[in-house]
This record gives sequence, C-alpha cells and structure tokens, in this order.
Amino acid sequence: MHISLPDSLIPFIDEQMATGRYASPSAYIEALVRNEERHQAETRLLEHVKAGEPLPVDEHFDARLEALLQEAEDSGAPEEMTKEDWERIKQEGLALYHKRQSASG
Repeated sequence: MHISLPDSLIPFIDEQMATGRYASPSAYIEALVRNEERHQAETRLLEHVKAGEPLPVDEHFDARLEALLQEAEDSGAPEEMTKEDWERIKQEGLALYHKRQSASG
C-alpha cells in the first residue's frame, strides 16, 4: 500500500521521528492507525455494555476491561452510593434478567 501525505505534514512527522518513539515515518503512521482501530473497538464495546450486553470472554477481554476501567477512572471522583442507588441498580439488573429470560423463551 502506498499513502501520499501533503508536504505540510512532513515537519510534524519529522518531529515525531526525533522523539525516538518511531523507527520510521511508516511506523508512526502504523501507530496512528492502530490507535484509531483500538479507539473504535473501545467505542463499539462501550455501546454494547451500555446496552446491557455482557463482555464476551475472548482474547480481547483484558483490553476491553481495561478500557472500561479507564473510562470509570476518567469519569471523575467517586461518589458514595446511597440505598436508592443500590435499589436502582438492583431493579435495572432484574429488568435485564427478565428481558433475557423472556427472549430465550
């Protein structure tokens, strides 16, 4: 595959090379693509989790769990749970359980 970039990006790519993190411009572009691929996978995962779907246990489980933990960490300072919070979580869990039970029929 051959990729063309505008000359205006060359100084920036050269700066990235100067950091020593990348062996070549191709390695830098590869890292960008891999980061975007990881970001999109994490976004898809979060959509599934928010929809109440379980995390599949496969070779990517650790990475997905790490992304969820990072999202929790980035969401701000922890807040103490109230009785009402626990009751809401319980009700949401029961509703999800009943939904899955009726779907499996």
